[in-house]
Amino acid sequence: MIDSVRQDFLEAIERIKLGKPINEALKLKAIQGKLKLNNSTVALEASRGLSTLHTAKYRDLKTLIAGGRQTANRARQVEELRVECRTMRKNLERSELRLSHVEVSLVQAERALQQAIETKERLADDNKRLRKHIADMGKKV
Repeated sequence: MIDSVRQDFLEAIERIKLGKPINEALKLKAIQGKLKLNNSTVALEASRGLSTLHTAKYRDLKTLIAGGRQTANRARQVEELRVECRTMRKNLERSELRLSHVEVSLVQAERALQQAIETKERLADDNKRLRKHIADMGKKV
């Protein structure tokens, strides 16, 4: 059977994990988003002294608290990574869209360059014909 002190600590840990403490100071921290699972908050929530939690009898609870804190940290890290992933996906989509616009501009520039080359060649041919025509006219006169 679980002793009442252990039960108080276990219930306190659960309430803190859920973000629903009954201690007024911890309620305020929960509202502010500053509630953390640690030995001090568990002792406060359980209305027990911190030294009680430090006794050898409750060493397993300290491990449980540390593990819960790591789980909370992991959950926060996972959420941060999800947000970062969403941001990166949006940035990738924007980059792909910009790349698409650049590719369209490149195709248009290539077409304009090809037209310029064709125009230059046509003008060079016209220039040759005109010079030949002028030269032929000079011979006839």
